[in-house]
Amino acid sequence: MFAKSSTNKEWKRRGDNFYKHRLYHVAAKCYARSGNLQEEKMALTQHHAVEASRLYSQPVQLQEEFLYVAKQYLECGMKLEATTCLLNAKEHLLAAKLYEKTGQVLKLL
Repeated sequence: MFAKSSTNKEWKRRGDNFYKHRLYHVAAKCYARSGNLQEEKMALTQHHAVEASRLYSQPVQLQEEFLYVAKQYLECGMKLEATTCLLNAKEHLLAAKLYEKTGQVLKLL
């Protein structure tokens, strides 16, 4: 009579599929239902990054959003993505310091 409830594993699999197709906001909801809070945060951060990139006609707000997203990426352990956001926010010195901390400067040379 009633439909069977999805398991946490099924919700995670759905989240992975949506994430792969760059539907980050929907993926975050699936990860939340699966109880995977770290992946939920990563998906929401990706979603915020996409939204921030759409603010090109509002440079001040764009900078603020990319700084916020950079902080979120750092909290998720995604340092290279955080560096990209810092570059998009025109925070070149901070981006360079983060590249240096991750060892990426040496790889670029």
